[in-house]
Amino acid sequence: MNTFFLIFIGLPILEIFLIIKIGGKVGAINTIALIFLTAAIGVFFARLQGIKTLKSGLINMYQNKIPIYELISGASIAFAALLLIIPGFFTDFFGFLLLIPITRTILFKTIFKDKKNINKKEQTNTIDGEIVNKKKMSYKVIGKYIRELRFNIPNAKVFFMLSKDIANYKINIDIKSIQIKQNVIEVSTSLNLIPKEKKSDQLDTKIVFATIIELLNEKLRKEEIEKIVLVEVPSEIYSELRKIFVGLFESSGFKDIKISQNVDFQKLYSLRKVQ
Repeated sequence: MNTFFLIFIGLPILEIFLIIKIGGKVGAINTIALIFLTAAIGVFFARLQGIKTLKSGLINMYQNKIPIYELISGASIAFAALLLIIPGFFTDFFGFLLLIPITRTILFKTIFKDKKNINKKEQTNTIDGEIVNKKKMSYKVIGKYIRELRFNIPNAKVFFMLSKDIANYKINIDIKSIQIKQNVIEVSTSLNLIPKEKKSDQLDTKIVFATIIELLNEKLRKEEIEKIVLVEVPSEIYSELRKIFVGLFESSGFKDIKISQNVDFQKLYSLRKVQ
C-alpha cells in the first residue's frame, strides 16, 4: 500500500520536474511536440511488436505449444503502450525499454530464474521430507494372494438356522510367517469362525490371506521384524481380508453378519508377549 502511494505521488512529481527541466532547455512548444512525438512513435512500434508477438503465439498454438512467452510479452507491450501514451519522459523511457525484445527477454529470464530458485528450494524441502519418510519404511509389500478359502454349509438345516446360530460362533484370527529367502517373508493372516460348542453339523469357514513382504533394512532386530509380521502387515491387509470374508456370507444371503471393522493388532501383540 505504501509503495503504491509513493509511486502514485512521486511519479507525477518526477514527470513535472523533467518536463520543466527539458522545457527550459528546448522550449515549451518543442517539449510538448516531443511528448506527442514519443507517444506516436511508441504506439506505432507497440503495434508492430504486438502483431509480431501475436503471430508467434499462433504458430506455437498450431504446434500444440503453450505460448507462455507470447502471452506475457503481449501484456508487456500493452503496458508499454500505456506508458508511452501517458505524458512524460520517465514513463516513455520505460515504455520504450519494454518494446525492445531483448530487454523483455532479459526481464522475463530474471523473473523466471527467481521463481525457479524458489520452486527448486521448495522442491528440495519436499524431497528431503520424502527421504525421511522412506527411511521410516522398514518393509514393502511385493505380493498378495488368497492361500486358502473354505466356506462349507453342511446341509439346509444349518443354512436356515445360521442367522440365529451365528451368535454361537466366535471369530478367530491367527498369524503365521515363513521366510522365503533373505529379507523376504510370507505373512499368512487367517480369519475363521469357531463354534463355541461342538456339534455334528456346523458351519466351516476359513480364509488365509498371504502377504509377501520384503524387508528394506537388513539391520532390523528380531523384535522389530516380529512387530512387522504380527502388527504392521496384518493391520495393513485386514480391511481387504474382512471384505472378502464378509462377501462370502453376503453372497449366500446373510446380510447381517457382524465382523469387527478394526482389530487392534498392537494390543494382541502385547498380550501375546505377556503370555
